[in-house]
Amino acid sequence: MAPESGTMATEEELDALAAGDSREWLALDESERRWSGCYGQDCRRALPWRRLSRVQLVEAVCHADGYVREPGVRRLRRSRNPEALPLLLVRCVDWVPQVRAIARAAVLARFAQADLAPSLPLVVVLSRRAVDRWVDEHLLQPMLRSPELLDHALATPDLRTRRMVHESALRAGLLSDERLASIAVHDHDDVVRTRLGHLLLDRGDPRFVRLLLEGGAPKVRARAVQSLGVETAWERLAESSSLVRSMAQAPVLRSGGIRPRITGKRCGRVPSRARSWPASARRARSTTSTSCGRSSPTTGPGEMGSSDDLEFVAARRGIASKAISRASAEPRRTTQV
Repeated sequence: MAPESGTMATEEELDALAAGDSREWLALDESERRWSGCYGQDCRRALPWRRLSRVQLVEAVCHADGYVREPGVRRLRRSRNPEALPLLLVRCVDWVPQVRAIARAAVLARFAQADLAPSLPLVVVLSRRAVDRWVDEHLLQPMLRSPELLDHALATPDLRTRRMVHESALRAGLLSDERLASIAVHDHDDVVRTRLGHLLLDRGDPRFVRLLLEGGAPKVRARAVQSLGVETAWERLAESSSLVRSMAQAPVLRSGGIRPRITGKRCGRVPSRARSWPASARRARSTTSTSCGRSSPTTGPGEMGSSDDLEFVAARRGIASKAISRASAEPRRTTQV
């Protein structure tokens, strides 16, 4: 962790930072900048430039005065300590042009793309700084163009970093449609799955609509149901996601199907012109597994069924939702229109 505000860093803290999250160097930079006021009026004379220790060099590089940071960065570019790379990266977005130029030249001259991989979270954050797009164009994008580093970046455990990496890769056109589909189905982050799933549906490629219907995020599956017609909507009435079920019910009702019924305190109304959903199909679909691998045994009859399904629902209410279990144990009252 970065030192608290008002305290100077120690070598032990620098070693801990080097072994941890690279974004913590931003907190160190801010902390040292606040602490640097203790040097007095002439900060350049306060530091022993001929025999700077490791900690003093870090203090100079993070100093609030650009006239102190500039010679500090010149010394740091020759340093072999583990803090050299992350602090040079931070100074690549310095607000003083002369400091930025020295740090950028040092990073490009000393470090290969593989050396930057452990500092990926820091590079991603710095690429969003408002100074310019140099970090994004000269560091992040070249890293992502390497297949090995791209795989590493897409698999990083930090969610914020992964989301930014996906956005950067999309802008650069580095992900094929097949790769997008794989991520949209198998990624563990619903934000990424939803973003990429919507992107594929917007492109209108029919190859991926059925795939996204089976394994996409709920919002993506709901869109896929709408685009595939009534037959697919009938198949999705027993979905585990209420959003997908509601999107499936709309085309079913428009085609003359039964109206969703809310039991208990709020009784549904069944239009006289409605056609019944065949009991055999209703119950067969209700016992199949959903697209997410979870069984939804009574969702279909509970929302779209009739009084004939009470015995079927009651027999399975031990594994049904509480609302459906209560409804199956109580007599239903419906009003015919």
